[in-house]
Amino acid sequence: RGKEGGEAVSGDRPEGKPKHWFRVLLGSRRYVLIVAAASSTMVARFSLLGWLATFYRLEHNLPATEFGPRVGVIIMVAGAISAFSGGTVSDKFKTVASRIHLCTFSQLVPMPFWIGVLLAPEPNLSFALIFFAMITGDMYMGVSAAMLQRIVDPSMAARGNQIYLATSTLLGSCGPLAVGIAVKNGVSLTHILVINCAVFFTISGVLFNLLRLELMGDAEAVDEVPSFDNPAFGLDREGRGGEEGVSDGVVAERMARLRRYRDVKASAHAAVNESYM
Repeated sequence: RGKEGGEAVSGDRPEGKPKHWFRVLLGSRRYVLIVAAASSTMVARFSLLGWLATFYRLEHNLPATEFGPRVGVIIMVAGAISAFSGGTVSDKFKTVASRIHLCTFSQLVPMPFWIGVLLAPEPNLSFALIFFAMITGDMYMGVSAAMLQRIVDPSMAARGNQIYLATSTLLGSCGPLAVGIAVKNGVSLTHILVINCAVFFTISGVLFNLLRLELMGDAEAVDEVPSFDNPAFGLDREGRGGEEGVSDGVVAERMARLRRYRDVKASAHAAVNESYM
């Protein structure tokens, strides 16, 4: 819609010109929060993983041939379990806000494990702590991807994801560079990695929590993805979910829930689009 409530002309559509959809996306506080949170955690993760081989060589005198296979297997197994379990656990939550709790969890809980990895007195204990750091640290990925689909207008979904991935990767890559500069100037590698880990995982957790507060208005009224054809929400074209003997009161409540969801989603998209009009 244009400013006067009519249909937007093609030149004013978010997909019309890059400057328009950049302004739309960056004008959404929710979108900026989720991109900033992901970027912050990438700074910590890229720094840790980028310098881990050097850390083990300097602190534990481990050659790459001994360090690489162990850590590679740990990251592969624990990361896969974490990503899968994060999606599974997230689907058990009914509201958007409660799902974002999982994002905050996956930033703050791995932090002490990573610090333990860096401060452990012997390498076997350090390797074990990597497993616990990884198995709790990737849970946010599926949830944040789902949040993007909720936050970004469907007409800009691909662009929104592109900017999210590009920004978090670009800013995350600054982490290892900053660590290298600090080490070159005489800072202990262990100390700078501990500080990096504590600061940026904490910032990411705080940003995800701010996003949760932003979305509380949505979460108080509706479930995450109710639809007519999803039996998990007890809804079909008549609101009965294929069940026999469902009372009219239950049907009315289910249909009202679906309408509330659609109203909230429409309001969210309208708020995003308003930023470029």
